Amino acid sequence: MSSITQFLPEPKNAAGARRPAHDAGSDDGAVVAAAARSIPAYGQRQGWVPKTLDDFGDGGAYPEIRMLQYPLGMGKTRGAKGNALARSVDAQGNASYDALARHGRRENETVQAAFKDLVPLRQRNDFDDAQEAIPERPDADAVRDAAERTRRALEKKLGSRAKPAAARGARGGARAEPTYVRYTPNQQGAEYNSGASQRLVRVTDMPVDPMEPPKIRLQKQAHAPPSPPAPVMHSPPRKLTAEEQKEWTVPPCVSNWKNIHGFTVALDKRLAADGRGAEEAVVSDNFARLSEALISAESQARREIAERAKIQQTLAQREKDAKEERLRLLAQRAREERAANPRGGPEPAGGYAPPAMDSTARPA
Repeated sequence: MSSITQFLPEPKNAAGARRPAHDAGSDDGAVVAAAARSIPAYGQRQGWVPKTLDDFGDGGAYPEIRMLQYPLGMGKTRGAKGNALARSVDAQGNASYDALARHGRRENETVQAAFKDLVPLRQRNDFDDAQEAIPERPDADAVRDAAERTRRALEKKLGSRAKPAAARGARGGARAEPTYVRYTPNQQGAEYNSGASQRLVRVTDMPVDPMEPPKIRLQKQAHAPPSPPAPVMHSPPRKLTAEEQKEWTVPPCVSNWKNIHGFTVALDKRLAADGRGAEEAVVSDNFARLSEALISAESQARREIAERAKIQQTLAQREKDAKEERLRLLAQRAREERAANPRGGPEPAGGYAPPAMDSTARPA
């Protein structure tokens, strides 16, 4: 049986050979020779794993060894940083998670990583007025330089928009010169076009309002499908059974307030869906107390009305008796005056003479 060694070229350096660049007494040559002797021969590397760069010698990786190999450091990423952050603590020794909040942000960006960052400095217990650094007021030269930088930045940002509208035209460019067109109407006559056969029309560009919104609405176009398009996975087709079809049947929704489609639902089904039939009606004792209170209030009101009517009737009867008594006294006084003054003549025959009465006596 042929071996694979007969198809491979002869090695340039033997297993126990030394590099010509080193002499026999040098330490580097001894290390290389020891490493070369520790590498098993081809076909005898079962269970052997290269661990150092010297295990590779001057050659490449070992294809019969199933593992990641970086001969002479080739293919190995150097200086790669992971996403793990070092744990840090604050001045009190507590774990500080500011690095998690500041990860991926700019260095000069303000990030509130703790609740105390939201509390004003004057209201914090760990803040002292002496710690507050009062910034110095900038001098006139610094203010002038800042104003000049701001002006240049604004001019660069605005561009031609900072120029007058007459100088930059309608859309920022030079306004076109007006053109003159000779217009000849189709209808001629004194009653048309004020009797003129031709007119000169001056055509100019209409000024455009810079604050006018765009008339063309740009819409985002949907992204095209990838190439090749993503496959759509479907389950194998199968026949739907009657039980599954019954489970998937969804009854129409019938509202108690709106019934646009005119669905009809029996009262018992509606009550069963509403759940009012399952509730037990409990009458509170307050209804009986309210009825008794209403009855007692009504009887009390009736008694008060009857007493009030009786009092009013008694007062009316007293007023009537007093009026009759006053009229009776007036009539008696008139009779007495007539009896005292017979007017110089005898009483007529058949006349009535009232008997004399005591003034203190009360008539019947």
